[in-house]
Amino acid sequence: MNPESLIPVLYSKELLNSDELERLDKPEKTTKDKNTYIVLAIPRKGSGAFDRFIEALRETSGENRAHDELIRLLLNQESK
Repeated sequence: MNPESLIPVLYSKELLNSDELERLDKPEKTTKDKNTYIVLAIPRKGSGAFDRFIEALRETSGENRAHDELIRLLLNQESK
């Protein structure tokens, strides 16, 4: 995932709050750190969070083709 393009969209969809934005904006946070945080945070965000996460990935998929693959994998897993 590309957290740099995804994080603002997650914030706009209320999947991340301002404290989390600050935490993720620290220079020592790597892409892996940010992605790990996002993946672990989404399940704690309540009902509808998964659907909003998929929407955010779709909105940013033009910037990162890996988002398309991730959507496919996640939706395939959900249907099993």
